[in-house]
Amino acid sequence: EKVIPSVAQFKTFAETLGINGDFDLCLIAESNRSSKTIEQTIRKSHDLKRLLLLVGPESGFTDDEISSAVDAGFLPVRLGPRRLRAETAGVIFPTLVFNHLGDL
Repeated sequence: EKVIPSVAQFKTFAETLGINGDFDLCLIAESNRSSKTIEQTIRKSHDLKRLLLLVGPESGFTDDEISSAVDAGFLPVRLGPRRLRAETAGVIFPTLVFNHLGDL
């Protein structure tokens, strides 16, 4: 079955946190090296149809934003050892998730 990912219209950070219930899994990219990797966070056995992935601005999310996202049910993950530019992370994040799920 062919699935084409969609990109939604712009929402504020608070609005985005409020729609997490519409998704099977919500992840937020974090540069903290103590955060788990995608592989440590996602089990391949999960039947994940709808994912919500958050990538921050160039400087990353603030500690308060990460805390708010975690409180809303998002899981923080690190994308690897390198600090990525925002536009690069936006492409790399779903690629890493799809690759881990065997969906590439």
